[in-house]
Order: sequence, then structure tokens, then C-alpha cells
Amino acid sequence: MNIQLRNKSKRILKIILLCLVNSVLIPVFTMGCYTFGYQAFIMGTVFQLVLVFVNYFSIHTTWKMCVMDVVSLCSATVGLWGANYLYEKNISNDAVGETVFELFLALGLIFGIFAILFAVARACRRDGHRIKESIICGVLGIGISLFLFYFYLLFTPFTYEYVLSEYSNAGEIDRNAEYVGEIDYGKAKISTIEGKSVSSISETKLGIQAEQIALGEKYYYLLGDMTLVKLDYNSRIMAKRKVGKATSLICRNGYLFLGTYADEEGFPLEIVRGFYANQYLKESEFERGDITPCKADSNGKCVVAGITLYDHEGKYFSTNPYLSGYNETNCYYVMKGIFHESEEGLKENKKTIWTDLVEDMIRDKELEGYSNTVDEYQCGDYLYGVVNTKRDFCGLSDKELKGSIAYRISCRTKKLEVLTELSDKYMILATNTFVICQDESKLIRIELSSGVETEMAKVSDTVSASFTVVGDYISLFDGDTGYTYWNYESE
Repeated sequence: MNIQLRNKSKRILKIILLCLVNSVLIPVFTMGCYTFGYQAFIMGTVFQLVLVFVNYFSIHTTWKMCVMDVVSLCSATVGLWGANYLYEKNISNDAVGETVFELFLALGLIFGIFAILFAVARACRRDGHRIKESIICGVLGIGISLFLFYFYLLFTPFTYEYVLSEYSNAGEIDRNAEYVGEIDYGKAKISTIEGKSVSSISETKLGIQAEQIALGEKYYYLLGDMTLVKLDYNSRIMAKRKVGKATSLICRNGYLFLGTYADEEGFPLEIVRGFYANQYLKESEFERGDITPCKADSNGKCVVAGITLYDHEGKYFSTNPYLSGYNETNCYYVMKGIFHESEEGLKENKKTIWTDLVEDMIRDKELEGYSNTVDEYQCGDYLYGVVNTKRDFCGLSDKELKGSIAYRISCRTKKLEVLTELSDKYMILATNTFVICQDESKLIRIELSSGVETEMAKVSDTVSASFTVVGDYISLFDGDTGYTYWNYESE
């Protein structure tokens, strides 16, 4: 009797000890992953796999072994969840860190299940259950195959998966009827419309770090370091003058327009078709003329050289009329029914009547369950925008381009009109008469009236090309940077 009690006590003690050992992953994962990061996760995962095989060698009843394996797997999961909870509680606005924790959780579960299936298969072989062993090995093989397939998809990007487009200030490149001027790698260079080199000048010779370029009829101008430089088209310096802080330079109708207002982060305002200014100077009076500040009349307008500039709350003047709460460009995300201001994570909603119209369109087209990227700009009394919609593939989010939409919003009537829809092209920009898209290895322009496609440039990286609309040009970066002229409507 005493021997039986001792044997029973030993079994109970063994079960308690195994439960404690298999549950130790809860504090290991909770504090270890939060304190030491991803290295602790790797060590904890290895420990969990070791426990599976400790159970195999320590427990000779298959179902009991499975119970202990499930205990270790659940404790590892609880531990990782605890680490994630502590991380979210103490470190906010880190979407990347939370995503990595979720990825580790998934990997831990997958590897743990694979290890348990392998241990059960070994136990079936040990006990002589060949049929059960074959079934479990088949399930394990299918699971590993699916895991490798998803792993392949995860690191194999699809066409357009990482393509990005944005709108920027037009100061890096400019053109007139004869010439194209560009700021490029520490120098300014002039070429003909056809692309033949005319002249260039280095920043060393200029004495400034050029940030903006503007082309007049007989001269061109460079702005940088609060200095404005006048040059002829042979790049000979004609004159210099201090202009103070300025973020934008445009030459129109014999006048130089200077913008001194910057956004909240100090960057030039992003205006696609038009320009902004706070003051102006006549070209012919460059050397001695006064720089005149823009002043609004009773209608909130400032007319200079036949160009109408609209007052924007006293901050600056623009060729676009003032829209309350609108910064003349707007880029945002509408993802699975949630409005995102930034891809960094979910932030405070900043909806306007214009974003509501776009969201209504997305909802009407039953796209609210997908990820939608919106790029929009103001041109006069209209807003022009494009929506690129991505869908999941085999459970992996935003892998495939589902389609793209170009639209126009009338600011006067507050109505949205769909200009065109495409199924297999990434849309970059829309106008009243055409849209510009990436069609895999080509940058193309599509006429809205006829559907005629014109190739504008080659795109070598179909997966992660980056397009920046810089005034009348599109800057394409896919290994090399190049400019493509697009604004034919301005001619």
C-alpha cells in the first residue's frame, strides 16, 4: 500500500513538475520579449520546441504528451500576448513594433504546431501505429508546404505592390518655350526642349546652394541661401540680390513671384498646377526694383501681369481659389472602411466634405473592404484625384492592384464625377482630358475622350517605382532619377 502511494505521489509530482516547466514560457515571453525584444522571442521559441521533445521522452502515453504540448504552446502564446500588451501600453504609435509582435506570434504558433505534429508522429511510430503515423505525416507535409508557399508570397512582391506617388513643389525643374532648366547634383543646367545641352554652372561658382529655378524669356533665375541670382542662358551670372527667406520661385509674364510661406514642417507648399507667392518683382527691374508684397483687394484677389492670385487667409496668395481647410493637395488612405491620414498608423480623423465625397464613391463601388490610396490636388474650382485599390492575396494584405479610379470634384456644386476606371494600371495623376499611369514597365498617358495611350517613359522596376509630380514634370525613381514632361494642357 505504501509503495502504491509512493508511486502515485511520484506520478502526481511528475505531472505538476511538467506543468510548471511547460508553463514557464508565460513569464519568459511576457517579460523577456518586452524587456529584451526579438532576441528573447527567438530564445523562447527554441525553448518551447525543446519542451515538446522533453515531453516526448518523458511521457510515454501519447494523449498525455499532447496535453503537455498544448500547455506549453498555450503558455508561449499567452506570454507573447502579455509582451505585446505591455509594449502597446508603454510605447504608443509604433505600428511597426506591433506588427512584428503579431508576426512573431504567428510564427511561434506555426513552429509549435509543426513540432507537436512531428512528436506525435514519432510517438505513433514508437507505439506501432503506422496508419496514424502516415496520416499525421501527411498533415505535417501539407502544413509545411503551405507555410513555405506563404513564406514565398510574403517576400515575393507583386507588380505595383510598393509603387508610390506624391505631389511636390515645382522648384527643381522649369521650362519655357525654348529651354529646360534643372537643378541636379550640385549644379544648375540648361538644355533645349529637345534635350540638347546648352550650359551649366556649379554651386561653387554660384556661391549658393540652389533650391529653386525659374526660366524667363532672356534670363533664368536661381534661388538659395536667401539669395536670388540672375543668369543668361550661357549660365553667366548677371546679378545677385538678397531676398530673405523664400521657399518658392516662379517666373511668369515678365515677373518673378516669390513664395515665403512654408507648411507646418517648413517645406514648400505642394501645388501641382499653379503656384503660390507672397511678393513679386519685375524682371526688367531685377537689379534696382523693389520687391512688392502681394496685397488683396476687396474681393480677396491680387492681379499681377494678368495673373489672378487669391488670398489664403493672409498666409500666402495662390493661383487657386481659397478652400477652407484645404491645402491644395491631399493624400490619404481609406482602408477597410477606416479613414487613415497617414500610413504610419491610425491617427485622428481629419475628414472634410471632400474626403466624404471620395469615401461615398468608394462605398458606392463596394471598395470599402479594400485598401484605397487617394492622391488629390486642386486646380481652380475643381479637385482632381486618383484612387488606387489593392486587395489581399491568399490572406496576405495589399498584394494585388485591384484597379484605379480617376475623379473630379466641383467645389462649387460639391459633386464628384468619375472620369475613368482602369483595372490593371496604377494611376498617378488625373486631369480634365487625360490620366497618367504606370502600365507595368511603361509610364503612359491615356486620353479620356479617345482612350489613346501614349508611352512617356520606361519603368524598370514594376514593383516599387516612385513617382513625384514636380510641377509640369514627373520625377521617376526606380534606380535612376529622370524627369518626364506631362502638362501638355499648359501649352
